[in-house]
Amino acid sequence: MNQNQIGILLALILAILLAISGFLFKLTGLTIELFLTINVLPIANVFLSVYFIGFLIASSLSVAIIIIITNRLNQKKALLFALIGYIIGIIILLLFFVQIELIFVLLFCGLGIVLSIKTYIKEEETFTKKFKSGASIAGKIVLFFGIGIFITILLITLPNASEYEDNFSKDIVESFIGGDNQTISAPLVASLGELQKETIASTQQTQEYKIMQSKNDSDFFNFEMKLEELKLMYTSDEYSKLIAENTSKIIEDSKSKPGFDLELPFVKDIAKYAWLIYALIAFASVLFIGELIIKNLSALIYAILSKLRSEQT
Repeated sequence: MNQNQIGILLALILAILLAISGFLFKLTGLTIELFLTINVLPIANVFLSVYFIGFLIASSLSVAIIIIITNRLNQKKALLFALIGYIIGIIILLLFFVQIELIFVLLFCGLGIVLSIKTYIKEEETFTKKFKSGASIAGKIVLFFGIGIFITILLITLPNASEYEDNFSKDIVESFIGGDNQTISAPLVASLGELQKETIASTQQTQEYKIMQSKNDSDFFNFEMKLEELKLMYTSDEYSKLIAENTSKIIEDSKSKPGFDLELPFVKDIAKYAWLIYALIAFASVLFIGELIIKNLSALIYAILSKLRSEQT
């Protein structure tokens, strides 16, 4: 087949793989809104789902096709057919599978494709070098995809910065609360108990305490025994339960008080940058998964297919 025929075939395969990726992405339930919180549990559940794993595989195959187009065709035709396949694919995605807000992400991903093709230098390569060159192309696409996510979230959060500031501060406060029963979470209760125990232990190490201890006073001995009992109590399950129950009403009253979250100094200072923190968390998440899985898997697929093709010829 000549380059035009190869280009049309690969562009069609690319569009189909992108459509499959979009379908699997929709099944994951992953949306931009899931990145607009510091609660990572919903996103973690999505990342561990079968549909998301399928999405990663389909996306890796899509990127592998772009790498093959870049390698098999001259630069002009590679740009033409890669973009034709990509544009057809993203039109299908936007019509049926993904949020319209992701249009900037898809556009930046397209810029990554253009840049990776423009900067590609074709040469005779071993399997290892093919993997590295494929990873270089995939890495640029993943990076621009991440930049698109970053900018998209900034465009969403900046116009409503005060709203996301409030949401961010509430997320921080609620991260210390366990579930719907409005009680302090178990790790925090345990930390409080340990802190109180350490406070008593520190007091017992002071010079003044040791002087009193050396006098062998019976009242002081009783006091010392009481302190030892308190140290045991502070780390007991009964004490944790008592603290949790007693704080229920306080937490409920505090959460109902307007602006309570922002009255906490550290929360107020961090929440000012909620718009940036959300964008950075999303960028880091996308870059981590993209670099770890899509970049390496697509490069590996390309290297294996190239090796099989060279063996056949």
